[in-house]
Amino acid sequence: MATGAPSQTLALWTTLDEAYKPAEPQGELILQPGKHYAVLSVRGGPEAPGQTSATAYQVWYQLRLEGGRTGRIAALSAA
Repeated sequence: MATGAPSQTLALWTTLDEAYKPAEPQGELILQPGKHYAVLSVRGGPEAPGQTSATAYQVWYQLRLEGGRTGRIAALSAA
């Protein structure tokens, strides 16, 4: 159950390290109603991360951003 309004931004990253952790911040992606981004790739971390919450799993989307740039966002985030 959500306890508040959803965030209007997502952390945006340029790269991930070998353990699928964000390595280089790029800023924030501002979410806007009706705005779409092409998903270029999906990367997942270990199948059994050792924790039981959904946020223990590392799943990342690489998006094509405005101006031809790319960035990565986490597919799951804590509410």
